[in-house]
Amino acid sequence: DVWSADQLRALALVDPEGAVLGEVAGLEIGAAQDRLVVRLPDGREARVPFVVALVPEVDLEGGRVVADLPAGLLDLGV
Repeated sequence: DVWSADQLRALALVDPEGAVLGEVAGLEIGAAQDRLVVRLPDGREARVPFVVALVPEVDLEGGRVVADLPAGLLDLGV
């Protein structure tokens, strides 16, 4: 599926168990892969590669994006 930044913005980013990790603030289009810009609860921003291996579900009706992230990815500050 192809998603636009407008569709994704303000959706909750949750882990597979449903715990909120942050909020999608935008979408960066990249040559190799796109990245979700995520606003974390502490106000920092993180980038999450927008690939099915890490982001298996986008649920527009449910207002959430499910992300199965490796430990520490959101702490990289990139």
